[in-house]
Amino acid sequence: MELLNIALPIVYALVGVALVWFIVELVMTVRTARKTVKSVKQQIDPTLESVGKITASLEPAVANVNKLTEQLQPTIEHVENITASLEPVSAKIDPLVDRVSLTVDAANLEIMRVDQILEDVTQITESVSNTLDTVDTVTNAPLELVNSVTDRVRSRFKPRYASKESEQLGQTASSGSHAVRDFVDAASDAAGAAVSEQRARMHERKGARAARAEAAHARGESLSDTAATMTDTIVDAVDADTAPTAGSGYTTIAPEADQR
Repeated sequence: MELLNIALPIVYALVGVALVWFIVELVMTVRTARKTVKSVKQQIDPTLESVGKITASLEPAVANVNKLTEQLQPTIEHVENITASLEPVSAKIDPLVDRVSLTVDAANLEIMRVDQILEDVTQITESVSNTLDTVDTVTNAPLELVNSVTDRVRSRFKPRYASKESEQLGQTASSGSHAVRDFVDAASDAAGAAVSEQRARMHERKGARAARAEAAHARGESLSDTAATMTDTIVDAVDADTAPTAGSGYTTIAPEADQR
């Protein structure tokens, strides 16, 4: 008991000292916090004042935005009405674009058929022209050969009128009669010349046929190029007409190249 009586005052004293120290620390902490709050408040007050000024300056702008929104509301409603009225038109434009694409495809096919027909006609014309030239050559060759030989023989034996000096010289010179030999020589020379001339004519006709065939081929290529140009022009015009309304979901088939 005596020990307990001695220890209790000591414990009470220690507890009292601890309480005093705690109170002192608490007071110091409160003072420090108060100073911190004051300093923070001093720093924040200008910022809050600036925010208040900015908010006050923004109030007229917000009011203007609200007024502008109220003014734009009828316009927005009008645009919505226009969009709603355009929906049936858009639904009609899609089939129209499909029909235009089909029409362009059909035009391309028809142009290709016309091109093929032109090629066939050109080939037939060339064949007929070559056949006619061949028949003409075969038919006229013997006649031309006979006519050429006859003309050359006639020209060989055609009488020539000599001058007086030639007659005097002919009377003094010895003239032998070689009528048969002269006729044979003239006929041989005329036949050779006629054959050469006929061969030259055949070469000329062959060159003329080649030139006509080349001209016909050039004409066919020119017609094909013209048809391709017309197709490109039609496709460009259709694209220009349908581009603003067709959208990105439709494409027009371009004309194929000249397939040969």
